[in-house]
Amino acid sequence: MPLSNRSLRRGWLCLLFFAAAISSPAEVLINEIHYHPANESVNEEFIELWNFGSEPVSLDGWQLSAGVRFTFGKLTLPPDRGLVVAANTARFAELHPNVKNVTGNWLGQLANNGETIRLIDAAGKTADKVRYATEGDWAQRVRGPLHGGHRGWTWHASHDGGGHSLELMQPGLSNNHGQNWRASLAKRGTPGRANSTKTANLPPMILDVTHSPAVS
Repeated sequence: MPLSNRSLRRGWLCLLFFAAAISSPAEVLINEIHYHPANESVNEEFIELWNFGSEPVSLDGWQLSAGVRFTFGKLTLPPDRGLVVAANTARFAELHPNVKNVTGNWLGQLANNGETIRLIDAAGKTADKVRYATEGDWAQRVRGPLHGGHRGWTWHASHDGGGHSLELMQPGLSNNHGQNWRASLAKRGTPGRANSTKTANLPPMILDVTHSPAVS
């Protein structure tokens, strides 16, 4: 006999999970982040923006205002195209000679342990914001090195100094959750082209968990 809703609620452990909300109305999103190159060279860092809309977007006067600082000039980003913002455009050209849609030479550097990157439009409004990290949903738990006869657990992510970038998987869902990002399949990432981990079938993201009834 099926249990009533009241019976199911009484004394059961309830996991509340929510499919991620649709991204902000902005069509230009932070799509790829290479924040910790394998050789520790900050000159090889880059951020890729992507226009997921159906119309060109003028980036004139837009800025990266957190994480690193950069002001865009008279640039227009066509639909379904990316723009790489490189820490050092000369070094980027050496590593990715076939990628032409590049701007850059920003101020500052991306933190290796995670931080917030903010993109603001010409009116000063936040167009997109991503806080990446190197643990939790942004990494995997693995056994640590042997220490004192015991092995603990540590966080591991190949985008954290392993030579890979962070790629957005499903642009239709919020890009501010680690469950929607993965390390690139290719070393040094996929700047200027579609992300190697992009998918149209991302499972629902578990964003919050609670116990009902509450346990003290």
